[in-house]
Amino acid sequence: MCLLFLFCNQRKEIETEIDDLAAQLQKPGSDKNEIAQEIVALHMKLASVNEKLEEKHDKLNKVHQEIANLKESYDSRMEMVNDAIESDKLITNYLNHHVSIILKASILDQVLSDAARICRESHDATALAKDTFIDDRNFLRWNDVLKTGMQVFLAGINGATSVAQTSGGGGTTSDMPWREKDEDYLHWAWRAMQYAHTKHYPGNKLRKSKGY
Repeated sequence: MCLLFLFCNQRKEIETEIDDLAAQLQKPGSDKNEIAQEIVALHMKLASVNEKLEEKHDKLNKVHQEIANLKESYDSRMEMVNDAIESDKLITNYLNHHVSIILKASILDQVLSDAARICRESHDATALAKDTFIDDRNFLRWNDVLKTGMQVFLAGINGATSVAQTSGGGGTTSDMPWREKDEDYLHWAWRAMQYAHTKHYPGNKLRKSKGY
């Protein structure tokens, strides 16, 4: 940049000198040949300065282009980094969600067993557990509820909308819930188990108000 500034000043000075000499040519008694030679020499000097200026401008343009390319590359890389960060966040959230489910599932049997023990020792707890999955565990319906829940869940995964169940009289029913299109598997599993609990709970009639 310093050289570019220097060459610009030189060009301006030479152009001023040429203008001054051209003005002298118009004056009477001036040595026109000598002035003309000086003007020619200055034009040659000016051409050399202009050539150097053009070279500097070309180099400067190349530097600007390289900077622009580096900035574009930097922006592209930063975009990739940001995408990777967002992707990592999504993966982390996904893993945390499913790890949470696994951990909850791992203690379910223990929770139900502890709840059954508490209910055996407390009449009030037994009353509070009425019409719940704890009640199913207390009265040994849990395996039947789980089996029915699995059948309903798998039927929904396989794309079926209902599964025929053999009733006590030898007939069939098709009262199982439908899995909604694109319904989250965890929510579908919850609805399947709600249905299974209602199906096996004594005196309960299947009803939509149960939420399945």
